[in-house]
Amino acid sequence: MIISAEPSWTFWLAVRSAFGIARDHFAAFFTVALVLNIPLTLVQLFRFGQAMDFIVAILCSIGLAICFSYGSIQAMNGARPNAIAMLRQFRRREIGKLLTLGLAQAIAIVIGLIALVLPGLFVLARWMVAVPAMMAEGTDITASLKRSSDLTLGRRWRVLGVWLFCSFSVFATYIVLLIPILDALGIGIGSTAFIAIGAVTGSLVSMITYSVPPVLYLLLRREKEAATPESIAAAIG
Repeated sequence: MIISAEPSWTFWLAVRSAFGIARDHFAAFFTVALVLNIPLTLVQLFRFGQAMDFIVAILCSIGLAICFSYGSIQAMNGARPNAIAMLRQFRRREIGKLLTLGLAQAIAIVIGLIALVLPGLFVLARWMVAVPAMMAEGTDITASLKRSSDLTLGRRWRVLGVWLFCSFSVFATYIVLLIPILDALGIGIGSTAFIAIGAVTGSLVSMITYSVPPVLYLLLRREKEAATPESIAAAIG
C-alpha cells in the first residue's frame, strides 16, 4: 500500500492505512505475529505465573514493534515484505538499543496507567513513534524518545485516537464474536484450547496494533518534514 502524496493526514487515513497494509500483507504479518506470540503462549500453557506472563508479554511486544516497524514501512513504500525479512530485524546492529528503548517505554507506560491511566496514555502518545524513529534515523535511546515527542507534538490526541480505535475495534470484535462461540462449545477461560485460540486471535490483533506506530511515523514525517516513503524505507533498511 502506497501512501497518498498529500502532505496532510487525517484520523481515517491513518486507520485505513494500518488496516490496509495488514490486509494486503496478511500472510507475512500474521506469520510474524504468530511466531512472536509463541513464547507468551508457552508461558501461559505451562502456567509459570502472572509475573512471568507479564515479563514475556513485554518482551514479545518489543519484538513485534521492531519487526512491524520494518515491515509496515516497506509495505507503505509499495514493497512486499516477507516474514523472514521482518524476523531478521533481530539481527540489526542496534538491536540492544531497540530492546532497551522498548523496555523503557513499556515501564513508563505501565507506571502511568497504574497511577491514573491518563499519564500512561499521554506517554503512549508522546513516545508512539520512538521505535521506528530509532530504526530509520539511527538515534540513541534518549534522542529517539525526544524525536518521537517532537514529531507527535500538536498531533498527540489524533495519534492516541488512531491507536485506540485500531486496537480496540479489533479486540472488541474478538470479544463480541468469539467469546460466545467458545462458551457455546464449552471451551473455558484458561483451558489449553482457549490459550491456543487466544494465540491466533492475539496475532490478528497484533497485526493491526503494531502497524499503527510506523504508519503514524511516516505520516508525521511527511507532514512536518516532507519526507517520502522511499527515503524512509531506504533508511530503515
